[in-house]
Amino acid sequence: MATEQEAEQARDQHAETLIRCGAHAIGIDRGDLYGEPGYVVICYVAPARLPGAIPGEAPGVLPETKPALLPDRLELQRDGRHISVAVIVKPAEPFRPE
Repeated sequence: MATEQEAEQARDQHAETLIRCGAHAIGIDRGDLYGEPGYVVICYVAPARLPGAIPGEAPGVLPETKPALLPDRLELQRDGRHISVAVIVKPAEPFRPE
């Protein structure tokens, strides 16, 4: 179970990797909203990159980053403890001018 600070640390440590794997934006949120204990890292991706959106292509993969996939969990060490933070993938909302 990750605390808010641990989820922030995981996001900071793994941000470049998550972006290379297709995340457009990265945040944190309470895990209970997603069936996970503690806090989680949220990765927003283009809707076309969600599972099943493109036939024959692995979910979460951008053409320039194949074969990388968004991980299910981010791992980190803090105060001598191993911490695993869940990663939740959500569709990014397309920009709509007002």
